[in-house]
Order: sequence, then C-alpha cells, then structure tokens
Amino acid sequence: VPCNEDPLSFVEANPEQAKRRLKRLGEEWSEEVLLLCDTHFFFDKIETCDVTQVHSLAEEDDHQDLENYEFEKDG
Repeated sequence: VPCNEDPLSFVEANPEQAKRRLKRLGEEWSEEVLLLCDTHFFFDKIETCDVTQVHSLAEEDDHQDLENYEFEKDG
C-alpha cells in the first residue's frame, strides 16, 4: 500500500491481494516472535520438552480425595 493511499480503500479495491499481503505479514510476525523467544527467552531449549508437569506427576498420585486433607499438618 503506498503511503498516501488509505489502507481500507486498498483492501476494498484489492481483497485478494490484501489477503495475501496480510497472510504474509502474519507469517513474518510469527517468525519474528519465535526468533525473539529463541534468542532472548531460551525457547529453543525448552520447546522439545513435551511433558507437562501435571502429567509427569501422575504416577505419584494415589487418587485419594483431598477435600478434608489437612495440608498445615503435612510435614
């Protein structure tokens, strides 16, 4: 879209081209966000960790009702 053109006018006049441009823009932003996460938040180090904490503790669960459990007295 040229700088002096109204974006809405462009979309109305060229819906398919606008759709392609917006899709490409979304893909570019997605890549940038992932790159940011990889480089600054170590996402690349943890993205292969496939186990959620709740599921990883399932083998420790004795399935007892905890409604009346006294957590304050638990050591």
